[in-house]
Amino acid sequence: MDLNEPAARGIYRLESSSPTVYYVDARLWPPLLLRAPGHGDTSTGPADFSWVELVDLQSGPRVVDGLRELARDEIDFADVRRWVLRVESRHRFDYYSPAIDGWWIARTLEKIVRIDSLPEWRLLARDNDDDSLAAEGRPE
Repeated sequence: MDLNEPAARGIYRLESSSPTVYYVDARLWPPLLLRAPGHGDTSTGPADFSWVELVDLQSGPRVVDGLRELARDEIDFADVRRWVLRVESRHRFDYYSPAIDGWWIARTLEKIVRIDSLPEWRLLARDNDDDSLAAEGRPE
């Protein structure tokens, strides 16, 4: 999905191979990004649960084919796309906010879901154990 295309305007929930969930609000340009780390095997950072300006987005090459992880010699490392979201790839999100700027490299994107509005804060992240929505430790 190319975020430069008018048809891509909307809000998206991005689910990766980690419990962290990313939200992209592409209704206006530049898009906004929110990172909601889940429980378990995921890192946390100072910009988590904050809307930040997405200043660059790079979709790396496909690293998975269905359920099979690709071998190094099967990966087309030149296949990097800017402002494109696609499953089976890892993404680099470069962001800016007045308080902090930086970047995140997400694990392999497994699912892109277009949503009408954001869920409550307490429902932003997935629980690592059962893939349900995590509820504890979220901002009010």
